[in-house]
Amino acid sequence: MSITVRIMEGPDVGAIGSLWQTLELQSEASFFQSWSWIGNWLQSMPGSIRHQLIVAERSQEVVGLGILVPQKVVRHVVFRSNALFLNEAGLDEYDFIVEHNGFLLKSGLESEVLEACLRYLVQERKGWDELFLSGIRTDNLLAGAPLLGRLGLHHRELRSSASPYVDLEMVRLSGGDYLSTISSNRRAQIRRSIRKYELAGALTLRVAATLNEAMDIFEDLKELHQSHWTARGEGGSFARTRWEQFHRNLINARFSHGEIQLARVSAGGKTIGCLYNVVRNGWVSVVQTGFRYEEDPDFRPGYVGHYLAIDYNLGRGHRAYDFLAGESRYKTSLSNKSHQLTWAVLQQTRSKFIAEDALRQLKRSGELFVRTLAGARLSRPRTNTNYKEISLDVLDG
Repeated sequence: MSITVRIMEGPDVGAIGSLWQTLELQSEASFFQSWSWIGNWLQSMPGSIRHQLIVAERSQEVVGLGILVPQKVVRHVVFRSNALFLNEAGLDEYDFIVEHNGFLLKSGLESEVLEACLRYLVQERKGWDELFLSGIRTDNLLAGAPLLGRLGLHHRELRSSASPYVDLEMVRLSGGDYLSTISSNRRAQIRRSIRKYELAGALTLRVAATLNEAMDIFEDLKELHQSHWTARGEGGSFARTRWEQFHRNLINARFSHGEIQLARVSAGGKTIGCLYNVVRNGWVSVVQTGFRYEEDPDFRPGYVGHYLAIDYNLGRGHRAYDFLAGESRYKTSLSNKSHQLTWAVLQQTRSKFIAEDALRQLKRSGELFVRTLAGARLSRPRTNTNYKEISLDVLDG
């Protein structure tokens, strides 16, 4: 049966929610593709930001959905494009976390539906030049060259990042002792830190049981997080009032559904850290943290806090503890697996993009020439050395 695709211009949030929640039950969606997240994001955007809903149907059944936000993009002053952003506004102030992103697709039909959506956009939908895709897993079909090639779309990666996580099933299969699965050095650091904290009293992790308790922990998390970042001369996440309000709304709306996990880590009754996680189908994602740092480096509130949270979620039967994007040392040292996420743009064939690519290549060539020239000077070639010998000196450098 054929798949038909259409665009709904600016539908109200309620209409989108009805379609989205029905399809979500039939899809392998991350929390950031769920209606819990998407609905809250749509409600947080001002009416001045237009959005479109792309809808794929087979035999009158919805099998694919995505939110597209049109924006005017200007690069290098002269290159202008009509861009579409998938499940994001394309403006930092209205985007809060865009990871594990993608079209919402019915399980078992992912490749067919995705191709139908992109084919529709390329062949039937005029007026756009490029489609921005943020936080797409590299094993997502959107990152696949064969599909994009068939549609005449050029894929340009803007950046990529590991998304380290703890596969809790793997820990269970190895005996259930998480600490035994990480490096001996990191294990010793965590145990030493635990002993030092326990000198002040019992070390505990308490997960909020009520919404009021959750909001109390969120307030303490904010204070700890901001204290740390402002001391470093940076704003911190809570410097963005819209970021804070978005998450307050999310906690209020989804806590009772078991999708929000706010935890307090204490030693002798004193809070040493707070963690804010979201949960979907046993996948726990770390959204934000706040820790109380001491001058003594043996106190490691972050490592201890995450260890206790991992152990808690292991006991709850959850599947994974996801640190989300970023290759910080603590993330890689505490995880046992990783996804690779990519931020990319799909471009239609346009002369301006060909010119932009040419200028980009020219810039890279110029930078390479400068580095090569600097390397040649540093190598201090002997007098009467021929060109070939200089080149080898540069390559060795």
